[in-house]
Amino acid sequence: MEAWTELLIHRRSDTLNDLATNINYDTLLKDARSVYEIKQMKVHEIILPDTNQTFLVHIKPYRTTANKLDGYALSLIDITQRKVYEKSLKVSEESLRKQYAELHNLYHTTPIGLALIDRDMRWIRINENLAKVNGFPVEDHIVKSFGELLPELKDSLTAVYEGVFATGEPSLNYKISGNTPASPGELQHWIGDFYPVEDDGKIFAVDVCVRDVTEQVHIMEQLQTQNELQNILVGELEHRVKNTLTVIAAISRLLLPGSKSAEDFHDRLMDRLLAISKTHDILTISNWRSATFSVIMNNESFPFTSNGEQRIRLSGPELKLNANQSLSIGMCIHELVTNAAKYGALSNNIGHVDVTTTLIKKGRSQIATIEWHEHDGPKILSAPQHSGFGTTLIKRVFRDDLSAKVYLSYQKEGLKFKTEFKLPLEG
Repeated sequence: MEAWTELLIHRRSDTLNDLATNINYDTLLKDARSVYEIKQMKVHEIILPDTNQTFLVHIKPYRTTANKLDGYALSLIDITQRKVYEKSLKVSEESLRKQYAELHNLYHTTPIGLALIDRDMRWIRINENLAKVNGFPVEDHIVKSFGELLPELKDSLTAVYEGVFATGEPSLNYKISGNTPASPGELQHWIGDFYPVEDDGKIFAVDVCVRDVTEQVHIMEQLQTQNELQNILVGELEHRVKNTLTVIAAISRLLLPGSKSAEDFHDRLMDRLLAISKTHDILTISNWRSATFSVIMNNESFPFTSNGEQRIRLSGPELKLNANQSLSIGMCIHELVTNAAKYGALSNNIGHVDVTTTLIKKGRSQIATIEWHEHDGPKILSAPQHSGFGTTLIKRVFRDDLSAKVYLSYQKEGLKFKTEFKLPLEG
């Protein structure tokens, strides 16, 4: 059998070689022999160079009617059209893949929240932005319902989705308010646009675009509050002017007994009025709502800064003061600075002052303390025999305006001052 086979192959080899050359199939003879030897069909794809047609060449073992292996049979199947379809399909798939990648990237990077909800009120799809608003990862939303993840928003969300499913009409600029696990206890505001999604004429889902408008709502609320404040601004201004005139009158009375002359009285009065004016400037910036202790302190200590070195050094937590507290503390700090410049640590070139604040929570308020400690000034040999204007003003202001405790200590190394008063808790 083998000899006959070899003889057959040899007898037809020239024909096969010619065929292999004509159809661009260099290994045809080798493959034909292989089929005969292993007794299994081989398939090979070829392209005719003249016509650019594509064929599948099937090489099969050939058996006689007596089921004897007697060579091999070749068959060619024209697959040119199929290859055109496959190439077109591949191009389409590549185009679709790129479009999907682009849409996927856009879906998850757009600055608004996007989601697709089915009739069971379950998330089919959601982007990163909206998932972050809800307080759960994207994967935790899929096939979950509002009741499972956002129970507080369940009723309002379900109502608008059911409306779109029932009517087939979009719902635009729908206002939503509430809080999510991403912001527990904080009221948030959103505006949603809801669109029906159809397949073969039937609505199977609702697409939603959600915009976070919390900041805009807060701005509108602030504007409304400011408008309301404007209505009483004239009355408040009149009240403040009267209070300021009362303060000036009280300062005048306190200054008069210790003044050596009218000019001395004038200079001392103008100095105090300038201190009040500085605090007024600070309060004006905040519409007379509040001021911080550090800003008041920096205003007073600015003249005692040289070569970048602070001679009045502030440390401790910030104190947020209301308008009345700011005016009172501003006047008192001015008196302490003036006294230190005349007689204390700021009267020479080496002295300095440490100012320290503390805050201790107590019930629904805070106990604030301010400590003033002078260093390296002239030694204090004894406490003054009489209270001067500054000491009297400080004690009266803190006692009457702030209901504060005041401690003054004339120690050898420098004056020590401490006050304690209440501040409301922020927020």
